[in-house]
Amino acid sequence: MRQYLLCKLSRRHTQLFGDSHHAVGLIVAELNFC
Repeated sequence: MRQYLLCKLSRRHTQLFGDSHHAVGLIVAELNFC
Protein backbone atom coordinates (compact mmCIF):
# COMPACT_ATOMS: atom_id res chain seq x y z
CA MET A 1 0.00 0.00 0.00
CA ARG A 2 2.82 2.36 0.92
CA GLN A 3 4.67 1.66 -2.33
CA TYR A 4 1.43 2.29 -4.25
CA LEU A 5 1.12 5.74 -2.68
CA LEU A 6 4.78 6.45 -3.46
CA CYS A 7 4.18 5.46 -7.08
CA LYS A 8 1.22 7.85 -7.25
CA LEU A 9 3.29 10.64 -5.72
CA SER A 10 6.20 9.94 -8.08
CA ARG A 11 3.86 10.21 -11.08
CA ARG A 12 2.42 13.46 -9.75
CA HIS A 13 5.93 14.82 -9.17
CA THR A 14 6.87 13.78 -12.71
CA GLN A 15 4.09 15.96 -14.09
CA LEU A 16 4.94 18.89 -11.80
CA PHE A 17 8.72 18.95 -12.09
CA GLY A 18 9.14 17.47 -15.57
CA ASP A 19 12.90 17.39 -16.14
CA SER A 20 13.67 16.56 -12.51
CA HIS A 21 11.47 13.44 -12.64
CA HIS A 22 14.64 11.34 -12.95
CA ALA A 23 15.84 12.57 -9.54
CA VAL A 24 12.43 11.85 -8.01
CA GLY A 25 12.52 8.34 -9.47
CA LEU A 26 15.90 7.70 -7.86
CA ILE A 27 14.63 8.95 -4.49
CA VAL A 28 11.56 6.70 -4.69
CA ALA A 29 13.78 3.77 -5.65
CA GLU A 30 15.98 4.39 -2.61
CA LEU A 31 12.91 4.52 -0.36
CA ASN A 32 11.73 1.18 -1.76
CA PHE A 33 15.13 -0.40 -1.06
CA CYS A 34 15.22 0.85 2.54
